[in-house]
Amino acid sequence: MRNNGQSSNLLLAQADIQCIPFKPGTYDYVVCLGVLQHTPDTLTSLRSLWKMVAPGGTLIVDHYEFRLLSFLPPPLGQALDIYRFFILLLPYSARYKSVKHLVDFWFPLHWRFRHSRVGQALLRRLSPVIFYYPDIPLKSMSDHYEWSLLDTHDSTTDIFKRLLTFRQFYSMIKNLKPSEIDLWKGGNGLEARVVKSL
Repeated sequence: MRNNGQSSNLLLAQADIQCIPFKPGTYDYVVCLGVLQHTPDTLTSLRSLWKMVAPGGTLIVDHYEFRLLSFLPPPLGQALDIYRFFILLLPYSARYKSVKHLVDFWFPLHWRFRHSRVGQALLRRLSPVIFYYPDIPLKSMSDHYEWSLLDTHDSTTDIFKRLLTFRQFYSMIKNLKPSEIDLWKGGNGLEARVVKSL
């Protein structure tokens, strides 16, 4: 509640995306970002969200995009998924500690070479750390460390990590039979704005 403020119009709920505990067809806008790719089945989750959209309403979603580089090992591809594979083999209780050790080791190198494009390109091939400098203008090194720890943990401990091509995602959205589809590359990979018929 502290992150969202106090409001009589705000209702927070923790629920299964495939079994949303709200009245279907009543929302002018349904926004779901950074979630679909981490669910057991993208299409089922997408249909569940679509049921919540009122006639004439809009669904806004995103999804990771399939890229060949995602499957190539370093130095051509990134090392993140190699680390993720081994972290997911650990007991659940040990995963955060493991990720923190990795961030504590690699983050100082990212920070030291934060002004070097070549240095960052090389580190992305070897390090699992998500590093946002200078893309996100945070105030201090400690702020960057906190974001790196948060997103590195998020990126290495997610059980489901689905990747779709532009065509695959468009086909899933078209399956909903919307009146309008806008799909573009951006953000996490693919972003879409989908309008339901009146």
